[in-house]
Amino acid sequence: MKEDKDAALRNRKKFPGRSKEKTLKNHQGPENDIAAIQQKEENGLKHPEAFKIVTYECTTCGFRESIWNSRDGAPIFFVDCQKCGREGQRIRREEDLLVIDYKPKRGERIIQDITHDKARDIANLKVDMLRGTPDEIFGPDRTATIDRIADELVKNRIPDLVVVQNG
Repeated sequence: MKEDKDAALRNRKKFPGRSKEKTLKNHQGPENDIAAIQQKEENGLKHPEAFKIVTYECTTCGFRESIWNSRDGAPIFFVDCQKCGREGQRIRREEDLLVIDYKPKRGERIIQDITHDKARDIANLKVDMLRGTPDEIFGPDRTATIDRIADELVKNRIPDLVVVQNG
């Protein structure tokens, strides 16, 4: 898997789908914020973290994992560690690598926009937390509330960490 990421990283600067293929320069930290903003605007990206491979490090065991943010949106800031299950946090933002056409392999974790099915599961859990309280929701109101919450999660493009099943 590391060799595949390395190959993708070597080819990371190509931005397909333009009349003139553009080369993107990696954001090199706070001193290059103006360049990063110009680069993002020039290539039609809304977020500086769009399509970047970002690194997370476990605050307990130190395990590091690189995860591709497959969307034009902010990545997740904390993940569960693959090794010990504790919290991993995003590190070394200045070393994030832009890879628009990265092809993740099966078993890799990536960040994507939440799907409506997953948003509905989360909405169900939120409404279920009200059971046995004075705010419990019943019948058609319950269904409408779940639909409204799920629609809002999808509309706001909430990031979701998923394991690639077909790669």
